[in-house]
Amino acid sequence: MKNVYLVQPSAMLNNSVYLPYSVGCIAAYSFTKADIKEIYRLCDFIF
Repeated sequence: MKNVYLVQPSAMLNNSVYLPYSVGCIAAYSFTKADIKEIYRLCDFIF
């Protein structure tokens, strides 16, 4: 199994950090596909 880390810089706004949209879309898509989940493990988000 291969580890995948998603990285996208983001600014802190009012002491809150939001997951960037594009990285969230990639993660959401990969969670729905069984063949992707068998080969890759989505690790921590780095933002």
